This record gives sequence, C-alpha cells and structure tokens, in this order.
Amino acid sequence: MKLKILFFVFFIQMLSAQTEELEKNLCFVKWHKSYWIGGDCQPNFYSMPVSYGHWVIFYPNGTTKVSDGPRPYFGEWKFDPKRKMLITVDRKGLNQNKIVRLTEAEFVYRTIKPGGEVTYGLKKIE
Repeated sequence: MKLKILFFVFFIQMLSAQTEELEKNLCFVKWHKSYWIGGDCQPNFYSMPVSYGHWVIFYPNGTTKVSDGPRPYFGEWKFDPKRKMLITVDRKGLNQNKIVRLTEAEFVYRTIKPGGEVTYGLKKIE
C-alpha cells in the first residue's frame, strides 16, 4: 500500500513538473506558424510575413491571442499532462493538439482535421 501511495505522489509531482515546464516554454512567447505537413508528408511553408498573421501567444491564465490574418482574435487553452495534449478553443472551435516537441525555440504539434492528420511547426518570434 505504501508503495502505491509513493508511486501516486511521484506521478503527481511528475505531471506538475511537466505542466510547469510547458508553461515556461510556451507562455508569453509569440509563436509563428512556419510550416504544416498534411497527408502528402511534404512540408508546406506559410508565405505570409509574421507581421500579417499566422502567430499565436499563450498566456498563463489560459487565454490565447491568435492571428491568421490582419485582425487577431482571442481564445482559450489548457494542458492535459496525462495525454500530452494542448486543448484550444477559439473561433474555429475545439482542437485537441498532441504535443510532438516543445523547446524554447520550436513548438511542433499534431492535430486531426476533416481531411486527416496535420502537423504544425511554429518558431519563436524574437
């Protein structure tokens, strides 16, 4: 029984550490959507300049600011550490995004769209 309790405490601490690391790397950074990979497995690069759109900012209070054109809009986000999922809600609806890689300079996630699975690569904007 003590072993189960110790394991549970360790597991909770591990999830908490993952959440803190995610927030440290993810929040207060402007992320530019630089490419996406769809069913053809070939990278497709966004041609719009960063100043026009295709960026997102995540805030620690669970809100986002998103731009995919000239007018930014707001949404919400939360992290599910058990599934390593970033769940976002914005004007396009609910998205469940599997985190593939998150570093200080790069954020890669995978999501399911009507046409299939899509992977997005974002770069930190200085």
